[in-house]
Amino acid sequence: PEPGFGNYNGPSLTGIFGRKAGTREGFAGYSKVLKDSGFVWTPELLDAWLASPGEFLADSTMIFVGIPDRQARADLIAYLQQFDQAARTFRP
Repeated sequence: PEPGFGNYNGPSLTGIFGRKAGTREGFAGYSKVLKDSGFVWTPELLDAWLASPGEFLADSTMIFVGIPDRQARADLIAYLQQFDQAARTFRP
């Protein structure tokens, strides 16, 4: 993702860390359970969600089944972290 990268079938994950779950501006497809969850995304929480979304947040409407491979999740999280600072400083 790049700073300002748009939302499509799901929200852009640019700048996810430190953001309250279910609050990406411009994306209206969040489930009620995610919007009402109240947590803030951290690398650790994203890892748990990526491992098993259904166990992480029961009753979510997300159809993603997860990424069972620990290293693949770590690589994805590291990739997203590269864009975290850029997303915080980007001003369209």
